[in-house]
Amino acid sequence: MDQQMVSWMHWAYWAQDFGKPSTYGLVNDPSKEPTGSNVKQALLTILTWPSPRLIAGTPQGWNWNSSASTFTAAYSTARAADGGSFPAGAVSTFFVHPRFFPNGYQVQVTGGKVVSAANAAWLQIAALAGANSVTLSVTPAAVD
Repeated sequence: MDQQMVSWMHWAYWAQDFGKPSTYGLVNDPSKEPTGSNVKQALLTILTWPSPRLIAGTPQGWNWNSSASTFTAAYSTARAADGGSFPAGAVSTFFVHPRFFPNGYQVQVTGGKVVSAANAAWLQIAALAGANSVTLSVTPAAVD
């Protein structure tokens, strides 16, 4: 999905809602709280891994490397529809769930700056004046 820049929005809360096998849904029993063993943690991990939610520009690509715990993304500040550009300060938002960075994360950005709080689940990047593109890399915070 990431390689094709497609959202991971296709999922089912409970498989039987769609007549699918029990392995398909996110929860085992919808009459119980969606916690602990009632949630398919492996599926939840896939559905919540780092990804863009709103890009102020034209996406060039993104990737979550689970073995390296690294999320990367790149986009131009150009508008695809009319060839214009988004203004300086236009904010893009990336979902960076704490389950992947339990000790926090660090961000390296070119062409933009982090404007969200440190270790926010919703990482926000504002484009810098004159930037034609923005790239970012999110990696686990260094642990002392």
